[in-house]
Amino acid sequence: MNGGKSMLPKVKLIQELVKNGVVAVIRRIPDEAVERVADSLLDGGVTALEVTLDSSSAFLWISKLSERFKGRALIGAGTVLDA
Repeated sequence: MNGGKSMLPKVKLIQELVKNGVVAVIRRIPDEAVERVADSLLDGGVTALEVTLDSSSAFLWISKLSERFKGRALIGAGTVLDA
């Protein structure tokens, strides 16, 4: 179901999110800037990133960021439905 990739158990995931205290939302950032933005967030101590699903390349970036920051950051998906 998850493409053979390892996922954190739900309790561990929640503990990590609480410990971090912040989830940065990456929304509608130009493709050429996504990695720079993610790098800057991690350099600043933010280790939980959400890529919203309202861009055509969201799944690509979730995959790339998950691989790039494996073990260093939590990468998730989300969509802002109401603002």
